[in-house]
Amino acid sequence: MRNERCCDDWTGDSDWIGVCVCVVGGGDGMNQKEFVFDPPERLTGQRLKIVERLQAGQATNVELSQIAMRFTARIYELRKCGYDIRIVRQDRDSGLVWYELV
Repeated sequence: MRNERCCDDWTGDSDWIGVCVCVVGGGDGMNQKEFVFDPPERLTGQRLKIVERLQAGQATNVELSQIAMRFTARIYELRKCGYDIRIVRQDRDSGLVWYELV
């Protein structure tokens, strides 16, 4: 599923397009994080293929690497767009990692 907003400080033209700045931490160590949201229909290429694959169910790192060599970068970008992609299982012996779109 996709989160509509990452925080209350939302700036943008619609519910899906815009920039959200979140303040994380407290005291003098506060950090700002900026998130840019694109509408779902604007996903293209590798990111779109990864979302479509995860919508069908859990996928391993082996499957996702066949879609994109740097699939972890694409997952990072999708998470920034609000997609809740989680690691649900790791097999340290084989190196397999299972991802799921929540």
